[in-house]
Amino acid sequence: MTHVSPGQLQKSFEYDMVAIRRVIVDGMPTDSWSAADPDVVAFLHHLSEGAADAFAPTFLSTDPAGATVVTREALAAALPARAQLFARAGVGPLRLDEARQIVLDDRHLLVATSWQASSLRLDATYLLRREPAGLQVLVYLNHHDVRALLADRR
Repeated sequence: MTHVSPGQLQKSFEYDMVAIRRVIVDGMPTDSWSAADPDVVAFLHHLSEGAADAFAPTFLSTDPAGATVVTREALAAALPARAQLFARAGVGPLRLDEARQIVLDDRHLLVATSWQASSLRLDATYLLRREPAGLQVLVYLNHHDVRALLADRR
């Protein structure tokens, strides 16, 4: 068995995420997108309230800085600090501005969103899975370096 260091694994993972983004997000024909279904919009509103339970027990979080696997518990612990980061930058709560979806199969959706707060606009894409208990985020792709955006606002 070949040993792979965590650094090698992370680099491989980041490379794979760039390729996935090119195929799923950039390579998707724009006519495949439709307005998000009402249950998806309701789910996104729940998500915007800081609902860690909207995420799978383990999910992939990626942004321009990299990609990492996150547990729901780690997300729940990080949400108060994120709210404080937004508050210190004078940014109020985010509200859903736009949501489009592509149904991938009977259980999976790709959802592209735009969120607005004050003059700040954030775009994110989610890979969602329909579970018996409802939708869950499997992949969270933030298209912005949120810390840099908020630092510029101070």
